[in-house]
This record gives sequence, structure tokens and C-alpha cells, in this order.
Amino acid sequence: MKYKKIFLLIILLTGCMLYSHDWLGRDKVAHFSTSLFLTCWSYGLSQDIFEQKSNDSRYLAVGVTLSMGLGKEGSDRYIRKGKWSWEDLVWDAGGILCGLVLINNKIIE
Repeated sequence: MKYKKIFLLIILLTGCMLYSHDWLGRDKVAHFSTSLFLTCWSYGLSQDIFEQKSNDSRYLAVGVTLSMGLGKEGSDRYIRKGKWSWEDLVWDAGGILCGLVLINNKIIE
């Protein structure tokens, strides 16, 4: 039952993000879902390939995902000459937190 609630929360968050432009736009779905995927993927990679301890794998997953998000925003600002988006980083952090919830509840192993 608790797994259904977590997946329902993820579906509701991503579905609600499709209607607004600043904080809840389509771009935010990509940031959230990519951060969620990268967190779970790098945790699994650290566990299976590098055979790290669980806590070390969590730190690695957060570090990899956070650095990718910061790198993307830096690229937007300095290479593409666009703007730095704090909203994107907030949704990146939300994806990381959701990934950690899935990892900590043993949904992702």
C-alpha cells in the first residue's frame, strides 16, 4: 500500500507540472524525472559495480545528480547566454529527494 502512495505522489507531481510556466512548467517535469532517474541509476551503479556501502552510494548518487543539475544551469547561463534558473534547481532537488525516498524504502535496490 505504501508503494502505491509513493507512485501516486510521483504521478500527481509530474502531472500537475504541465500547466504552469515558471514553477510548474513542462521543463520542470524533465528536471524532476531526470534527477530522479540519475539518483536511482547512480545509486544502483555504485552498489552493483563499485560495491560501495549503502550510505556511500547515497552520497555518490546525490553528488552526481546535483553536479549534473548545477552543470546544466551553468551551461544555460554561461554557454547559451540564457538565465540561471533557481526553479530548475528546486525541481532537481525534488527529484533527488524522491529518488532517496525510493532508495530508502527499498523500492530501488
